[in-house]
Amino acid sequence: KGWSVTTVGDLLACDAIVKIQDGNHGEIHPKSSDYIDHGIPFIMANSLENGGVNFSKSKKLPQDITDRLRVGFSYPGDVLLSHKGTIGEVAIVPQEIAFPYLMLTPQVTLYRTNEHKLKGKFLFYVFSAKHFQSQLSVISAQSTRAYVGKTAQQKLRLAIPDSLIEQERIVGFLDELDGLVRL
Repeated sequence: KGWSVTTVGDLLACDAIVKIQDGNHGEIHPKSSDYIDHGIPFIMANSLENGGVNFSKSKKLPQDITDRLRVGFSYPGDVLLSHKGTIGEVAIVPQEIAFPYLMLTPQVTLYRTNEHKLKGKFLFYVFSAKHFQSQLSVISAQSTRAYVGKTAQQKLRLAIPDSLIEQERIVGFLDELDGLVRL
């Protein structure tokens, strides 16, 4: 009682999720020759680690190149999900980053929530949960290369408390538990 079983697509339709997007595909995708030592982090699946973004593992791009790209701009609070090659790594972009944005590869999907309807940190924990990860595994196993496209992601089912207060309480509890595990 007080929870709804829904899909990612339904959350998008009711504006609880306001954006689902991955990085640039095709000819406008940055090339390895574009990488520099210091610049905008180019987030690949291997950059997502332990619920966060490992900036030391990310390649870097000059801002003049990233400013010309159309999609894949990620900001603090976005939930990131790897969906190609490496499936199911989840991270949340930290509130404090030293860059104007992060740039995503086509291997990573960003989810931006309407915090008045769905807490991003709660979505992060749902995406990290065994039930959600199992769904990703089943879908990705249906192709020769592990892949769960944005259309398939919208069909994924999840349970969400109707109350934002309950979402916040659950996040608080899980944050505290994560802190104890780290200790």
